[in-house]
Amino acid sequence: MKIVFLDKSHIESRYDIIDYSALNKLGTLILLDVKSPEEIIEASKDADVIITGKLALNRERPAQNL
Repeated sequence: MKIVFLDKSHIESRYDIIDYSALNKLGTLILLDVKSPEEIIEASKDADVIITGKLALNRERPAQNL
């Protein structure tokens, strides 16, 4: 399973310690800091799970081609 975390720096800036081990056990974890809609689309391709902290996925910024 491909798990994509789109804005890890937002979450890491709010918490001192982030333990990703549980997510790593579920599949391939990809940690990213995407900013533009184009980056969201590219990073989300073929993802089974998309995790976002602050970044919105909506009609203007869809997770296309999933």
